[in-house]
Amino acid sequence: MCRFHPFVVYFSNLQRLGWVEPTGKEEVSQFQDHYPPGPPRIYFRLTKAGKEAGDAAWSNPLFTLYGERWDREHLRQLRKKRKYITGGKRGRPRKTRKS
Repeated sequence: MCRFHPFVVYFSNLQRLGWVEPTGKEEVSQFQDHYPPGPPRIYFRLTKAGKEAGDAAWSNPLFTLYGERWDREHLRQLRKKRKYITGGKRGRPRKTRKS
């Protein structure tokens, strides 16, 4: 199941990579039925670059965009630097604030 916001973030990364582009076709969205000034439904298509991108690039567009900054080892090191205190909601650790 995919929530709306993660999909929007993923799709915006695909746009930044130039893998998708608007077709020019638009139609009234369901949102506009209740709020006419709302955005229309916009149709997109894959670009040549999007069709040529490999499975690894599609599965992690952030790594494709930012390279080493999104490497698993780099992210693991960033997580190790976090300091947590207990007592968060539902017993989860809370991230401490830096002074």
